[in-house]
Amino acid sequence: MQADVLWMVPQVTHVASSALGLSLALFGCGGVFTGGLRWTVAPVLATWSGPAAALALTTRVSSGAELVSLVVYLPTATVVALVTHGVRQRITVREVCTTVGLHREQERTARADACLHAANVTRDAVGTVPGSVPGSLPGSPVDGPALPVPVPA
Repeated sequence: MQADVLWMVPQVTHVASSALGLSLALFGCGGVFTGGLRWTVAPVLATWSGPAAALALTTRVSSGAELVSLVVYLPTATVVALVTHGVRQRITVREVCTTVGLHREQERTARADACLHAANVTRDAVGTVPGSVPGSLPGSPVDGPALPVPVPA
């Protein structure tokens, strides 16, 4: 898309609309690319070098208004693209950290459930002892003597 717009820059009379077309691609690359910052900086640099080369190679004289439109649209689009990319990158990193934490918690819960299951299997294999409360440790009396509670000094 950038190459098509850059081809049009020296041929059209309204450069502002072409600059707006260039800026839309920059807005998009800031929000779409999820890799490192270089994936947004590369299209930004290509977009900035394109109009400079197109205007330098053309025989048509550009007016001050055309240059101002390029100077306004492209820096604004660059800032928006870089900020958008930064926000998207921060959200992606937070999402990955949350997902990793969730998986670790699921593994920990699965291990705890396996230990609990093993303990229940062992308890069921031993059975309950007469005089004990079902579900308590085997051999613990229901109405046994109260154990002394240590009092801190």
